[in-house]
Amino acid sequence: MEERVGMMLLPCLLCVIISMGECSIERSLFTSAFKHLVPRVKRQASGVAHVPSITDFCISSRVQSRFATVKISSAILNPKTDSTEATFSVQIPESAFISKFTMIIDNKNYVSKVYQKKEAQTKYDKAKEEGQTAGHIRHDSTDSARGMDIFSTSVNVAAESEVFVELTYLQLLERRLGLYEQRIMVQPRQIVDNLTLNLIYEEGPQYFDRFTYRPPNSNDVMDASSEHATLTASLSRRQVTYNPPVTRQTQVNADRGIDGEFVVSYDLKHGFDGGNIISALNNDYFVHYFAVDKSHELPPVPKNIIFVIDVSGSMGGRKIQQTRDAMKQILLQLNGLDYFNILLFSSGTVAWQTEPLQATPNNIRRATVYVDAKVQAGGPTNINSALVDSMKIVFRDTRNMNLAAIVVFLTDGQPTSGETVESTIRVNVRRNNFWNRIALFSLGFGSGVNYNFLQEISWENGGFARRIYEEDDAAKQLTDFFKEVNIPLLLNVKFQYNTNQVDTSKLTRTTYNQFFSGTEVVVVGRRLGDVIDATVQGSTATAKTVHLVVPEASKKRLSGPSGEFTERLWAYLTIKDLLKKKAIATSMEEGEVLEARALNMSLMYGFVTPLTSFVVAQEQPVEEDYAYDRFNVLPTNKDFQLRKRYAIPASESAAQVPASCSAFVAVNVVMVIVSFLLQH
Repeated sequence: MEERVGMMLLPCLLCVIISMGECSIERSLFTSAFKHLVPRVKRQASGVAHVPSITDFCISSRVQSRFATVKISSAILNPKTDSTEATFSVQIPESAFISKFTMIIDNKNYVSKVYQKKEAQTKYDKAKEEGQTAGHIRHDSTDSARGMDIFSTSVNVAAESEVFVELTYLQLLERRLGLYEQRIMVQPRQIVDNLTLNLIYEEGPQYFDRFTYRPPNSNDVMDASSEHATLTASLSRRQVTYNPPVTRQTQVNADRGIDGEFVVSYDLKHGFDGGNIISALNNDYFVHYFAVDKSHELPPVPKNIIFVIDVSGSMGGRKIQQTRDAMKQILLQLNGLDYFNILLFSSGTVAWQTEPLQATPNNIRRATVYVDAKVQAGGPTNINSALVDSMKIVFRDTRNMNLAAIVVFLTDGQPTSGETVESTIRVNVRRNNFWNRIALFSLGFGSGVNYNFLQEISWENGGFARRIYEEDDAAKQLTDFFKEVNIPLLLNVKFQYNTNQVDTSKLTRTTYNQFFSGTEVVVVGRRLGDVIDATVQGSTATAKTVHLVVPEASKKRLSGPSGEFTERLWAYLTIKDLLKKKAIATSMEEGEVLEARALNMSLMYGFVTPLTSFVVAQEQPVEEDYAYDRFNVLPTNKDFQLRKRYAIPASESAAQVPASCSAFVAVNVVMVIVSFLLQH
């Protein structure tokens, strides 16, 4: 399902205006990947609940070189004479880090601090013990069908009082199936007088190759301006403005109005070279983007692929039928030079052939008949034997040692037969994957899998994991996943830098067993001087080693605030890299060291990661040396003063003030804690 495959990003700046006011989108635009930040209110005193009305709903998004800085702002009014509890529901992509939480209470600006998670909880508990009115932002659940983590915050809304709440988080857009994709959920839950999206994409020095959008509640994919959306374009910049009138909102739903995703998909021109490098004049960090696609210069590398399919009892019913349907489609996509085999498992394993066969039309037909006849559910789940046996099949095939070696592993459950200790299974698979030559890609079908286990065992063996959702299009999800790994272009990929120009200790991952068409690798690091020379080395289909150099024309240096994202992106990817290494650490001591490094960086850069939380208290002033000031265009108190009409004048600095919405606002909050309880 194309819409779910790209679920890692949905940028927008969401300004919810309750009661009356006006909304203006400033030049300084931010990025968000939020579904919504709309209050649901329940009355604390006796009586009928009242729901605040939204007059302006503004979403403003900026994507800068794939990196999204996400800002969500909400202004709320409780005009009643009774206090009210407002609950906000927000959805953040699983790959995102929250980087700032700000409140304005009684015309004062309060910015949260990041603490280690236990310390943050202690501070919040102390506030409650002292009788302070408090609010709590918490991780409720994960919407696995959307790849989103769901947060909610409940705050006591005092009578006739106001507050302005703002949350920022960061996310990198990944390239899958040759596209970057951004999803913005537009869900005000009512008709809104002024509903506006303003989305900006800046991708210099590269040029756009294609750019489309699909409005909410529509199946029409557009590449030009349409009835309710305006698209303006230059070679490396796009801007989309979407402003559906009340008549259109009513047409969609007379009560809820617009309720759907605004989806933007695009790709850039990628040459047969070492990619692009962006660095900043005001810091020492750089970003290296590398993406090449199948071409005459770079044909696909033939692969030796083993499909490991769970046929245990839990796979019965629709799941096993969808698996059969998907496998028959996948077999047809194999390259004629590929070799393949099928391994079914429940309590034990059964291989279609003793060794992989070439993907000839006759062998494809034979495999299709086998899938129809033998992919039937029954029995327990022996994951250990399935993965170990698949590795042995690959290494017994000495004819194809120069091919890309891939295992695709599909399961819907947890180990219940044979070896059931997951840490032992991981060790056994590593021991049988000699030289880490085989890339393992795991597919978790449904909600019964231990997805963390699938991620860890895949990362340890040079691959990744994906969720397959139990929906009508599960077969399409499976075939779309296969498209991601169907065309390997380079093997033994290495990113090489001049050690006199780059601090190699600050680089993120620089080696990959395989590189696939339609994807992108991003390396970030710290430069030692003004010049950065980089080469990407890899083996091609002919076993020839190529050295792809970054052209001088593809190097860009940014000045001023436009380049500050490079350090934030370096910190973002470095923390993710450390957390991934911690997950697959082979000893407790190694894991503790990696966790400590990730925690220190999270605190230093003010990121809410799985290790940290946010606290903001009324007694806590805004500190000038916050990481937020350096990395988040921190607004000053005067920028957010609530005027008589609660509007920020246009004369204020557009470079500092985010897209602002005037409104009456109301929430009496003294302390808020953001508890990021994700289990990545």
